[in-house]
Amino acid sequence: MPRKTDAGRDHGRPTKKRKPAKRAASTSEPSAAFLAALEAQRASHNTPAPEPQLASEPTPVPKAMAGFYYDAEQKKYFRGNAPTKAPLSLHKLVVSTPTASSRRRFDGRSNVTTLLSMRQVRSPWARHDYDIARLVWRKTPRITSLPSPVYNPIDMAFANGRLAVADASGSIAVCELTDVGLQNGAEIAAGAGLQMTRLQWQRAYQTTPALGYTALGGANRPGFLRVHRDNVLLYNQALQDAWCLAWHPHKATHIAVGATHKKSRAVVLDMEYNQRVRGPSSNVASDVFAQAFLSCGQVLFNGTRSGVAWLWDLRSHAVCLQLRLPRAASISDVAILGNDVSCILGARDGGLERYDLRALRAPVLTYAVLTPAQSHATRLAVDATETVLCGHVSAHEVGLWDVDTGCLLSRALDTPRDARLYGVALDTATCAWRVVSACVTADRVSSHLLCAEYSATSRTTTSS
Repeated sequence: MPRKTDAGRDHGRPTKKRKPAKRAASTSEPSAAFLAALEAQRASHNTPAPEPQLASEPTPVPKAMAGFYYDAEQKKYFRGNAPTKAPLSLHKLVVSTPTASSRRRFDGRSNVTTLLSMRQVRSPWARHDYDIARLVWRKTPRITSLPSPVYNPIDMAFANGRLAVADASGSIAVCELTDVGLQNGAEIAAGAGLQMTRLQWQRAYQTTPALGYTALGGANRPGFLRVHRDNVLLYNQALQDAWCLAWHPHKATHIAVGATHKKSRAVVLDMEYNQRVRGPSSNVASDVFAQAFLSCGQVLFNGTRSGVAWLWDLRSHAVCLQLRLPRAASISDVAILGNDVSCILGARDGGLERYDLRALRAPVLTYAVLTPAQSHATRLAVDATETVLCGHVSAHEVGLWDVDTGCLLSRALDTPRDARLYGVALDTATCAWRVVSACVTADRVSSHLLCAEYSATSRTTTSS
C-alpha cells in the first residue's frame, strides 16, 4: 500500500484564509473646504422655490431675426417664414349620418360585388364632362380614305400628331397626321423576315417621344424589343418571342415586355443599365399578349393567351391577383383607367368588357357583342379624359362607346366583308376627333387607311 504522508492526510480539507490586519481608525478632522461645501448645500435646500410667473404678466417677446421665425410652442427658431394657419371651415365640423337610402339594399339584393360594381359605374357622373360624348353621339362622322404608308399594315400607334404604322414584313412608317391627311415621314427598317407584333409610343417625357416595338422570332433568329427615336436605335434586346410592351408611367428608361424568356413570361427592362427583372413563373404559364402599368408604376397588369389576367407587384416579385375571363378566349389588349381599380379587356372573340379589380367575378359593363366565328385581335384606345372608348366591334367595324355607361355612341368605321380592319388610333384634337384604322383586303393585295372625323361645333356666347 502507498505510504500516507502528511500532505495526503490534509488533502481536501479547506484551508484557513488569512484576514488582513485591521487598520487604525483615522482620527483626523474634516477639512475646511468640505465643511464649507456642506453648509452651502444645506442653505440651498432651505431657500424657498421661485413662484411661477402670473398669467397677467406679459411674456418676453423674442427678438426678430432675418430669415427665421420663432415658434412659441416649441420655443425654437426655424428657418423661413411662419406657416399660415388655415381657418377651420364649417363643413368639416359636420358629421355625416347614415340615411335610409344609404342603408337600403342596392338593386333589391345585398350583394357586395354588385354594390361595388354599380358604385364604380355611377360615381363618375358628377366628375366627367360629357360634351365630348354628346358630340360623338349627335354628329355623323366624315369618312376619308388615306393612302397607306406600308404595304401590309398589321398594327398602329398614335401620339402627339404622329402616326406609326407597322408592316407585317418588318418595316415601320412614321407619318404626321394633319388636317389635310398624312405627310411623308421617316421609315424604320425593323427586321426583315420577322413578324411585327406591337407598337407603342412613349409618354411625353421629351419633345420627341421614343417608339418601342416588338417582333416574334423565326428561322433560327430570335425576336426582339427595340426602341427608336428619330431613326436612331436607342435600345435592342433579343428575346425568344416578344408579343407586347408597356412603358413605365414615371421612369423613362424602364419598359415592360411580354416575351418568352426562360421560365418567365413577363420582364421589366432597364434600358440605361441593361438590367432585367423577371416576372413570377410558377403561377401562369401562358404567353402575355397585352400589358399595362397602373398609375403608381409598381404594379403591372398582364393579359395572357389562356384568358387569365394577373397583376404582378414588382416590389414583392409575386402575383397579386388573378382574373379569368368567363369563356375561353385570349386577351389581345388592355387599358387601365386612372382610378387603378377599373380595367377594360379586349379579347380575340370580339369581347370588349370592363372589370372591377375589387370584385373579380362578372364584368361590370359589356361594350361589344361577342363574335366567336370571326376571331380577330381586338384593339382599343381610351381618350385622355377617359370618356370615350374606341375599339373593334368586329373584324370589319370600329365603334365608339361611353366608358361609364357602356352605350354605343357611334359606328365610326365599316368595311365590306372582303376586307378587315387592323389596329386602331384615336386622335383627341381640340378641333376634331379622328379615329384611324388600317383596311386590308382578304387577299392582302391592297390596303389603305380609313379616317372618321367628328367636327366640333363652335360655341358662341351672348351677353344680355
